[in-house]
Amino acid sequence: MSLFDDTTLGYRNFLYQSTFSSCIIIIMSRKSDFRNENDSRLKLLYLYRILEQYTDAEHPLTTGQIRDLMKEKHGIYMHRTSVYYSFELLKAAGIDLQCVRSRSNLYYVESRKFEIPEIRMLIDAVESSRFMTENQSKVLTDKLMTLTSETGADKLKRNLHVTGRVKTENRQVFYIVDAINEAINNGKKISFQYTDYWKI
Repeated sequence: MSLFDDTTLGYRNFLYQSTFSSCIIIIMSRKSDFRNENDSRLKLLYLYRILEQYTDAEHPLTTGQIRDLMKEKHGIYMHRTSVYYSFELLKAAGIDLQCVRSRSNLYYVESRKFEIPEIRMLIDAVESSRFMTENQSKVLTDKLMTLTSETGADKLKRNLHVTGRVKTENRQVFYIVDAINEAINNGKKISFQYTDYWKI
């Protein structure tokens, strides 16, 4: 390769790297602009998250409380009428929400996919499972508690009794059971190697 070719190749590499860096800067800039430009369009999603996390039939939120949470959690200002219209849009989308009309409207989630007694039963099954480690049980239990409001999760935590339950120390068992189920679903043969051991 001639000196001219080396120079040309070097120039092309420099141009490519510079262009690539510029593209990254532009993408990052546009991503930031997109976030700021569309804050108002995120109101529906943020409002739904707030209702899911903080409300139930026994613990509704007023218009003022919703506006305060939107400002505190997401830095978004919502007018009082905007709260109502956004709420109605969520209802029109099929989400089971309720509004108690008063001087300061009360909003809450009417029903969820899982009721508290059902979640409690699932949590008890997880905590009673011997093939899961304590840490795996805790992680899955925490996920199950997100299926209800914060007040509902507090009720579940007060009724949680996990001490003295026999749990495995092998965290791989959790994935082994999943692999066995996957093999059965795909009609594959499974072989086992049986071993016995005693703790001294």
